[in-house]
Amino acid sequence: MQNESTRKLTFVFIIYIIISSSQLFGQEEIAFKLHNARSSYSQQNYIEAIEIASSITEQGDLQKEILTQAYTILGACYADIGSPTMSANAFQKALEIYPQVYFDNAFFSQTAVAIFTKKHSELIWVIHINSDPQDALVTVNNEKFGKTPVQLVLLKINNYSIFVEKESYKQSVIKIGPSEQITSKQDSLFVTLEKYQGSLVVNSNPQTAEIILDGKLIGITPDTLASLKYGTYKIQLRKQDFNTIENSVQIDSAMNFFHIDMAKATGFFYLRHYPPIAEVIVDDTLTFSSQGSAIIEQLCPGPHIYKIRKKGFKEFIGGFDVSFQDTVILPPIRLERFSRLNTIFLSLFWPGGGQYYTRRWINGSLYSIAEFSLAALAMDKYLASYDASESYKRKLRTDGNRFIFGLAGIHILGIFDSGVFGFPNPSNIHTSSNIKENNGKKNDPTKQNDN
Repeated sequence: MQNESTRKLTFVFIIYIIISSSQLFGQEEIAFKLHNARSSYSQQNYIEAIEIASSITEQGDLQKEILTQAYTILGACYADIGSPTMSANAFQKALEIYPQVYFDNAFFSQTAVAIFTKKHSELIWVIHINSDPQDALVTVNNEKFGKTPVQLVLLKINNYSIFVEKESYKQSVIKIGPSEQITSKQDSLFVTLEKYQGSLVVNSNPQTAEIILDGKLIGITPDTLASLKYGTYKIQLRKQDFNTIENSVQIDSAMNFFHIDMAKATGFFYLRHYPPIAEVIVDDTLTFSSQGSAIIEQLCPGPHIYKIRKKGFKEFIGGFDVSFQDTVILPPIRLERFSRLNTIFLSLFWPGGGQYYTRRWINGSLYSIAEFSLAALAMDKYLASYDASESYKRKLRTDGNRFIFGLAGIHILGIFDSGVFGFPNPSNIHTSSNIKENNGKKNDPTKQNDN
């Protein structure tokens, strides 16, 4: 089954290489054809040049620059053999595909240059765009053309939506084209961008709270913050003995309002656990390292969730309630160990399984990647040896055996790592005498998390 899967993967990889090589070869072939068409034209072999250029235009999925070059060669050939109508049609196709097409006046004949120039003046609209302030991005029909001042080369027969935008300024949209007010008769545009500004009225209950906007202290409530650029800001309201308010505010009009009631920060939480040196997480936001006991201050009234995590032990999840000027003292918590036997068993039958079981995600990922990679390399060597010569077959199988030995070594190392390093040193756990039982004011529903 594994041999079949490996053969399929190898086949898919080979097909990918073939397709990539064919695409690269196809591009080189088109460039070579285009060069031959130009050479034939310069040698006045117009029929051959027409045949080569026509074969290029009949192919799909080509870059527009290549197509326009092929059509310009066709147009020049038709002009020189006395077919001005066909020449004009070819030049028109080139300009419609890519209005910025480069036409080498020195290379093509005067007849071709005259027909192209006439068709260019009929179809192409060159317009200069500038703005105040400058350096504003100009986008035409979702295509970026550059920053002001900029020159646009467009088709007179099409309608366009031109977007001029710059950070901290309102976007300006201009509609141009035959069905719009601005037509090809106009060769320049000047856009004055309007700067975004608005005011924010900030108030709180109680008042006299510090206002911090994007990390900067800028006032005390109530206050009106003027001349703010449009956008999203991070706002904080901070007052002693009250919970700090953190929120985001959107400035999108001339006058904006932010008012909030601040809750008094009261309540303390005293936590003890065994063994010590663990990570404690409160409400999925406050994370700190505990040496065996911790006091958490200024908790807002209401329910809270805490978690205790330690390498080699199951995650502990508990809850408690805090009320006004309340101190919650919980009974000492004894963490439950992971099973060392389960850890070794998982590592034995799945690369990195023991590390995943004990929540050592990075170690588990490294062992999984290493073992699967070595297995794939060994399988590749063995498969390649079937079609190799006798002398080379021995070398391939020797290489495969080396990968297998490396795989075995890493697998044994992973089992040892999961059974030894996945668990704490017993010398760090002889502190049970420091934990005294205390029923506390409040008890909480708790549970061990096996996940």
